[in-house]
Amino acid sequence: MGDNGENKEKTIKDVAILAGVSVATVGRVIGNYGSVSEKTRDKVMNAVRELNYSPNAIAQGMRGRSMKTIGIVIGSIKNSFFGEMVYSIERVARKNGYNTLICNTHEKPELELQHMEMLRTKQVDGIILASIFDNIKAIPKDKRVLYNGPIPVVCVDRKIEGLNRDLIETANKDVACEATSYLLDLGHRKIGVFGAGRPMITTVRDRVEGYRKAFRDKGIDLDERYIETFDWEEEAVEKEIDEYLNKNEDITAILILNGSLTTAIFRELKLRSENWLSERSIITWDEEDMIQLMDITTVEQQVEKMGRIAAERVFTQVEHPEREEDGMKIVLKGHLNIRRSCKKR
Repeated sequence: MGDNGENKEKTIKDVAILAGVSVATVGRVIGNYGSVSEKTRDKVMNAVRELNYSPNAIAQGMRGRSMKTIGIVIGSIKNSFFGEMVYSIERVARKNGYNTLICNTHEKPELELQHMEMLRTKQVDGIILASIFDNIKAIPKDKRVLYNGPIPVVCVDRKIEGLNRDLIETANKDVACEATSYLLDLGHRKIGVFGAGRPMITTVRDRVEGYRKAFRDKGIDLDERYIETFDWEEEAVEKEIDEYLNKNEDITAILILNGSLTTAIFRELKLRSENWLSERSIITWDEEDMIQLMDITTVEQQVEKMGRIAAERVFTQVEHPEREEDGMKIVLKGHLNIRRSCKKR
């Protein structure tokens, strides 16, 4: 007997025919974007349920026409960490015949949401995301489909709790603990820790926890007043640094949690005593040519590898939308590069 079509996998076109609407309208309802009346939305969702239209079928229908474009959502391309990562992602994208669309959030939640909406509207094939949000519950309910909808999303550097997506990150807590322990072993006790990042950003939070853990592990009392994190606002950075150094003049070492802060801190130090830096130890995050030339001890992340793996993971999901997998977590080790900027007390 011939197949009467009842067992054939349903398509987005079947949903459109049953609901009496266009394929584009079905796409808007399923993707939760654009303007659709409640009556039309109900008709489409009733058709989806009646046909038992699966999430995989939705993903395939939505990606029927590949735009050959991957969206990259980051804090700022001015940050050398993100610059190196984007370079790595673009190399993989070119090898796969894809373009990239770079979106800077400037660490503002509203900008991230706007970029995610724009990328969905442009029907990019996948998104690599360094999010400001630390939990899916922090994202407005009507916007969560931007993160867990049919478009593949791979998170880098920062995790979003409750989101079942791939994550590639550095073992921030471990390497921050190692860096702090190194300073403690040199005899430092008044160790300043300074970082920029909204409370929702998980990287700085994990690094501060690693700092605290080093003190706990060695049974040394920690003075919380030496810990300073603040929201990233470019025009306010120098003011934050100045205030921190003024109220913590007794620190003997400082751990800078963002490579992007290093230049601003050294600029501020030039305005102070010439002996300020020579009398103190300093460790900063991320490798840069100038930092190496200055012989500064750094925490080095595997940025190129992080970007490459993220790109490979997103392309795997783009090319094989039929696979249903739980989000994969890949943690890369950080490395402490010891140089002459740290000295014994």
